[in-house]
Amino acid sequence: MTTVSSGTTYVISPGQSADSIVVQQGGKLWVNSYSTATNVIDYGTLNVDFRGSVSGVVVSSGGSETLSAGASTSNTEVEAGGTLFLWGGSAYNTTIDSGARLDLALETAIANG
Repeated sequence: MTTVSSGTTYVISPGQSADSIVVQQGGKLWVNSYSTATNVIDYGTLNVDFRGSVSGVVVSSGGSETLSAGASTSNTEVEAGGTLFLWGGSAYNTTIDSGARLDLALETAIANG
């Protein structure tokens, strides 16, 4: 388990992958192009670049997940108080709970939820 503390940015380099990450409030997880993160609990900031992907994400209250164009998220839950920004990315099997925020842009795809 990797913990990303407040004031810290954890970067997953292109072509790399990481599993079981907790992003604390004030922490940032950056998923670069062609990299992958799985099983993420996000109380802070999660950014996914072009062709990056994440799965098994829980965006908790106060947390945010931002998908750039060409990025993807799957098996994701956005809890009350969390935000999912889909700025051209794709979301698969994603649940937006009551009280959560979903921000959509052009060229966005949502499948099965």
